[in-house]
Amino acid sequence: EHDYSKMLVSLSDITPLRNFERELENSREMYRELVENIDEIIFSLDNKGTLQYVSPAAEKYFAASARALIGSHVSEFIYREDLPAVVRQFVQQRRGNARPFECRFVVRGGAVRWAFVHPVAIFKRGKFEGIRGSVLDITERKEAEMKSLRLGEDLRALASGLQTAREEERVSIAREIHDELGQGLTTLKLGMSLVRRSLLESSHSKRFQSEANELLELSKQVDELVNSVRRISTSLRPEVL
Repeated sequence: EHDYSKMLVSLSDITPLRNFERELENSREMYRELVENIDEIIFSLDNKGTLQYVSPAAEKYFAASARALIGSHVSEFIYREDLPAVVRQFVQQRRGNARPFECRFVVRGGAVRWAFVHPVAIFKRGKFEGIRGSVLDITERKEAEMKSLRLGEDLRALASGLQTAREEERVSIAREIHDELGQGLTTLKLGMSLVRRSLLESSHSKRFQSEANELLELSKQVDELVNSVRRISTSLRPEVL
């Protein structure tokens, strides 16, 4: 028979372990609530680009639950014109050159949204395992940028049109000054010269000598006016004349 009247008992205080487990569970719950309630889409891809996880925020954009999206290839959501650039980004991720980038993706109803993607390449023992990261919808910001660009282009076009109008106006004024005023002064000078010659050649030339001299002085002043007209016209639009 065995004697069981004596028993050896070993006690160990596991309170710290239980506290650690409780804190760990609280941290997991806090992280889960954070991921599931932020506006950014949190995702995880394997090394082939297949979704392993996507946060519930994706349900805002796609006609499927987050769980149903798992197993889909990321290329199914990328806007076709941006796909080559996204593929190049994926190749860079495999090489460890992870960096943020922008691209467009197609959501429910065929609408196109802009996204800022912040990827983190995952490696284990030097082997590429996949990508984890976040996607932020920046459509409003991109639309504002494009609106600003269009506004800038419109303003530049308006400024160019105003400059063209000013140039055309200057050309018109220069032509009027040169053609009408210049020619009128030239005609006036010619007429004065003819009158002066007639006075000097008349039988009473000595009597009209004073008037002839005055016409000569007036003719010189007309020459100065003609030169001024040419100078003003040239300053307004030198290549026109």
